[in-house]
Amino acid sequence: MHTVIAPPQFGDVVSLLAYVLGHPHLFIGSTTVMTSGLVAVVGVFSALAATGGPFAPPLARGSDRLLGWLAPRLALALAWFGIGSMILATEILIRFHDVFPDGTEMQFRSGIGHLLVAAIGILLLRPRLRGLTRRPWVEAHFWALAYLTIHVMLLTPPWFDFMFQGELVRGVAQGSLAGALAFNVYLWWRLGLTSSRLRPLRPLRPPTPR
Repeated sequence: MHTVIAPPQFGDVVSLLAYVLGHPHLFIGSTTVMTSGLVAVVGVFSALAATGGPFAPPLARGSDRLLGWLAPRLALALAWFGIGSMILATEILIRFHDVFPDGTEMQFRSGIGHLLVAAIGILLLRPRLRGLTRRPWVEAHFWALAYLTIHVMLLTPPWFDFMFQGELVRGVAQGSLAGALAFNVYLWWRLGLTSSRLRPLRPLRPPTPR
């Protein structure tokens, strides 16, 4: 005997939308707003860099300089943001779908949306990511990890607490960031990036015979 799953009725959809609109903090957090805002800023500055007119040269130079500094840092933060959101949305769907199907499916769609926002941002930054060596990538990863740590520790996304699993998700997120930081420090040491800040010692001269 097969179980027939009835499609959701119009009233169910309306009730679900009303719940989301009445409790937006459960689905939209500061991390989403700030990161999506950064993507929008990148789009604006990319457009300004390509604009014409009498003020174009200084505007283009300033925009290119800003985007060149921001590109690797934001690209890595967006990669963490998109992949992490998708992993959490998938975990929520697999673990709690039988208990709360509508909410878990909405969280999964939200994860896909976060991944798309991250992909759009990285595509906008792609022209300024070409040709970067290992050094700027390693340095940029420190900035990206700092940005994400602020959001995990101080501005905890609301979906971390979905179905009361906040402690577990926060522990996994903090452990992942700590592991990434340790690996980045290893790369920093391995590539010898700190040696560029140290002045080489002068070799000792042999004593002059009298």
